[in-house]
Amino acid sequence: PSVSRSILATCHLIARILGYAVQAAQIVACTAIKRVFRPSVADNSIRYYGRNKSLSLGELPSVTYCLNPQCPEPENQPNSKARTCPHCGSDLLINGRYRIVRPLGSGGFGKTFEVEENGTFKVIKVLYKNHPKAVSLFQQEAKVLARLQHSGVPKVDSNGYFTFPPKGSNEVLHCLVMEKIDGMNLMEWLKRRNHQPIDQAQAVEWLK
Repeated sequence: PSVSRSILATCHLIARILGYAVQAAQIVACTAIKRVFRPSVADNSIRYYGRNKSLSLGELPSVTYCLNPQCPEPENQPNSKARTCPHCGSDLLINGRYRIVRPLGSGGFGKTFEVEENGTFKVIKVLYKNHPKAVSLFQQEAKVLARLQHSGVPKVDSNGYFTFPPKGSNEVLHCLVMEKIDGMNLMEWLKRRNHQPIDQAQAVEWLK
């Protein structure tokens, strides 16, 4: 029972993090969860971010996605090397470095995308609502993640947080670029196990 309560409490922390209600202690606590889905010697296919199959490392994207929420056709980019979107005029090379490959997921006030920088694939988290509390928590998350150096936390460079001004918008987008970890997400992993529960020993090992 105590293990079950620990798992439920940790899942609650994850939900709050994805909802931009991040506090420094919550991010540290989340390291235990990510360690569960780090690649192991026996299975090198588990990841923390993303819902779809990832592109191979070094495989250049064949398409580019526009980050502007007002773009009428964000996925319809005829030239993957173009620097500006032909539909809305927004920059396609975000912060002069990152090219959006595809959306991965969404929740709360934001979305996550796979991005490419000189052949390296990463994840960008974008805050689409400039609500003061959401922005404050998003910035706090960026600062804490940039300071943490732990195998259970996705790496964030000191300049991983920045703002992006979409064409024709009066509000900027708050962005956070972080390490991308290849493999299955939690839902895919559970499906492969036919949603069978884990035993107590494995739960305790995950929470160490």
